[in-house]
Amino acid sequence: MSRQKQIVIKKYQNRRLYNTATSSYITLDELANLIKRGDDVVVFDAKTNEDLTRLTLTQIILEHESHGYNMLPIEFLRQIVRLYDDSMSNSFRAYLIYMLEIYTKNQDSIRKFTNSFEGNMPPFTDNLMERMSELQQQNQEFFQNWWQAWTGPSKQDKK
Repeated sequence: MSRQKQIVIKKYQNRRLYNTATSSYITLDELANLIKRGDDVVVFDAKTNEDLTRLTLTQIILEHESHGYNMLPIEFLRQIVRLYDDSMSNSFRAYLIYMLEIYTKNQDSIRKFTNSFEGNMPPFTDNLMERMSELQQQNQEFFQNWWQAWTGPSKQDKK
């Protein structure tokens, strides 16, 4: 994703979104498309200047979920609700951000690999499966190291 100048969106009480970069009103779908293309978007209340970015992004996610995308499994959502009052919630936030960055990088490398076949992609070649296995191993090792850092060494590690 390319880093671009931050785009400021003003949200009015009538729920309309105003893109200050283009001096035009946009829909929530158009805002989602700006984000998908990699733009750094922030949303402020037009009257109070309160930062509404988190709430607006959540609204976009809810819209997608209500239209059948179902990216967020119910058990994941339950766990998030449980973490709100947990002392480890800050570490979970950092972990989640890091894992999403790893996932995005992995997706990019797999996408580049599959695009290198220019439409002649053989079904799940050994190289692709090997690379996916390596990525899975890296993610698992990271999680184990992260978990051990927060919980301390296991009884097996102490032996």
